[in-house]
Amino acid sequence: MINPNVPDIGSTLTIVKPLGKTVSFRIGEIVEAKVLDIFSTGGIALKIKGSVLTAQAEMSLLKNSTVLFKVTGADKQGSELKLQFMGYSGNTVQSQNGGPVKVQMLNRLIDDLSVLLSKSISSKDVSEALEQLIKALPSDINTVPKELLVRLQDLLRNGMSKTGENVRIQLDKLTDLLPEFLSPGDPLIKSMKNLREDAMIRIDNVLHASLKNALTDTGVSLEAKLKALVELLQRIDEPLSPSDMSQIKTDLKAQLLQLREQFFTADKGGEAELVNSLLKDIETFQLLSKTTDSFSTFLPITWDELRKGEISFRKNRRDSCVRSFSCRINLDLESFGGLSIIVMMVDRAFSVYMKAEKSDFREILNTSLNELHDRFSVSGLLLKNASVIDRELSAEELERLESFERIVNIKI
Repeated sequence: MINPNVPDIGSTLTIVKPLGKTVSFRIGEIVEAKVLDIFSTGGIALKIKGSVLTAQAEMSLLKNSTVLFKVTGADKQGSELKLQFMGYSGNTVQSQNGGPVKVQMLNRLIDDLSVLLSKSISSKDVSEALEQLIKALPSDINTVPKELLVRLQDLLRNGMSKTGENVRIQLDKLTDLLPEFLSPGDPLIKSMKNLREDAMIRIDNVLHASLKNALTDTGVSLEAKLKALVELLQRIDEPLSPSDMSQIKTDLKAQLLQLREQFFTADKGGEAELVNSLLKDIETFQLLSKTTDSFSTFLPITWDELRKGEISFRKNRRDSCVRSFSCRINLDLESFGGLSIIVMMVDRAFSVYMKAEKSDFREILNTSLNELHDRFSVSGLLLKNASVIDRELSAEELERLESFERIVNIKI
């Protein structure tokens, strides 16, 4: 009987692809394989992507189990494929050191992402690594060890801080360069120009435009929109209407994926790097959203003063009897430097905390607190607390503040 011990994460096996049968694999892709049979010769029969393939491996695997492998390479003839063991699917098997295999797999994926971010690597490779992590994280993020989440969050935020240009500038560049990449009159040129104008709100129009629609079209919620459409199709026995599809057509990530596909079809892989860079940033926000149990995205506002802006929303889940939400806004301003704002709402009563990088800007904010109270009052909203934090707060302190643990009487 085969020893049911779990192989070490990173163990490899070789798949012999059958002649005359096409099975598509992408380097870096994580695939799910069903172990159909184990032969005395050391061979293994695996069902991957609907096809039965034979593999040679020294590792011991459990028959009838479902295993996750990472595609690491192929020989020049394409007849053999190298797969790296990432763990059993479903967290039902313990590793040799007693820890869940899923945790080991996440550690491995985070290691891979860390290496990619530390090198001058293509945005496409980073984007694929981000996609794999998004898929690998469990639906209940609270089942992932805290230290693992913190490590991943720090890695993502550091990666975002190293990005030289914000999404708006990259989007402007891409739209301006499209006529050079595509044939005149290509509908994608007009579509992308319209998307840029629709997705980005001018700063002087913020109070009159729908910020909610702009935020949901930044690409971070694309998969959620697609899932909602699938669920709608399951409920109705008729084609989707144009209004049902409109939320997909106005989504930035959906447009970028379509544009990238068109570039590669036209053998313009080099020109697709700017598209991949935008997708990488959007997928970083998607992963940040998942790991922080929030909705995080770039701030879709056109403002010459704004070098970079991020916004995130979170619903407090600790006390279901009280409706409480938080919003964090991080701005990098041309004239005033960094500014972080945390807004919390508990039963429609608001608290606002601001932290500015420059001391002279902090003084301006302090003198404007009365005006902020007046603005809330005119809008019919209750502002209970408003403060400018004049000392450094650690990431842990900011996390506790945003998690409603210290709403009142914060030491400043």
